[in-house]
Amino acid sequence: MTDIIDYIRKINNDYTVDSYNEHMLNDTTTFLNDNFANNIDFRIAIVNNKKQDLLIIDDVKNPHTKMFKARPHEKITVGDLVYIDNTYYLITESNANNDKIQSANGVECNWILKWICPITKTIQEIPCYIQNATKYNTGKYEAKYIDYGISQITVDIPCNDYTIYIDTDMRFFLDKNTINPSIYEATQIDHYTYNYQGKGICRINMSEDKYNPDKDNIELQLADYWIDKKNNISVFDKINNNTNNDIVVKYNGLAEIKIGFSKKFEVITDKNIRFKIYTVNNLYQDLINTSVNNKVITISIDNSFDIDLIPYPFVLQVFDDNNILLKELTINVIGLM
Repeated sequence: MTDIIDYIRKINNDYTVDSYNEHMLNDTTTFLNDNFANNIDFRIAIVNNKKQDLLIIDDVKNPHTKMFKARPHEKITVGDLVYIDNTYYLITESNANNDKIQSANGVECNWILKWICPITKTIQEIPCYIQNATKYNTGKYEAKYIDYGISQITVDIPCNDYTIYIDTDMRFFLDKNTINPSIYEATQIDHYTYNYQGKGICRINMSEDKYNPDKDNIELQLADYWIDKKNNISVFDKINNNTNNDIVVKYNGLAEIKIGFSKKFEVITDKNIRFKIYTVNNLYQDLINTSVNNKVITISIDNSFDIDLIPYPFVLQVFDDNNILLKELTINVIGLM
């Protein structure tokens, strides 16, 4: 038997196999990989923020679903986000146990879910798939089990370090109406049913709630944003404002800037001030552009900023005339997805 295997290895110049079938499988895998880009369905997509070669096949019965096939030995699994043609697709099924060629089914995302993470105190947003679920259980452990009078939906999102902390009673904007939008409250969270090999989908049941203009920020599409709207105090006014409690740095949303975008930061103080940008070891200073108008600084992030190579936040420092540090604000740089 050993002689036969040695013979197979020698005539095929393949010394990694232990059988003829294994050699044929390797040969087929090599052929598929070499000709992958020649397939009419070949596309270069963005999968979880990284480029990946895929075969993308339309579903003739449903224009909002697609089949995806990865190159041999590459992965595409449940919970992945595929971006192609200005559209996100959420992978809902895959043959992840096949270590040779993986294929998957995905559904077109129809909303960008936005919320304030209760753990990190940061604004998060992620593409999701929403479907009507009015006929189903609300999910709450109460005397009532089915409430046909309230609009209910299910929201499928990738499970990640932020979505797993979405909890019941959290509220979300889920409406294009910018005058009197619908707000939905999470009533049941499922982090387990659709999770495989450490990745997967979080399914959230939500019931319709009322928009509260005193709590909800319609411009930012963030529910439970205001602590005191009349005095312009948000949940973030108590976050990232350290050093001197008498000095406040005001800005919209969280202290974070997307690559290619800018944000204004205003210092509320009677003192004369100057600004300084601090980065770790003075790295990537040339990728952070600033302009100052009195006590307002506008910070923009250059398009060439690579979040994978430079994962560090930077610090906005505020000094007085005597070069005394008055305030520090940590600002995160985030990608476009």
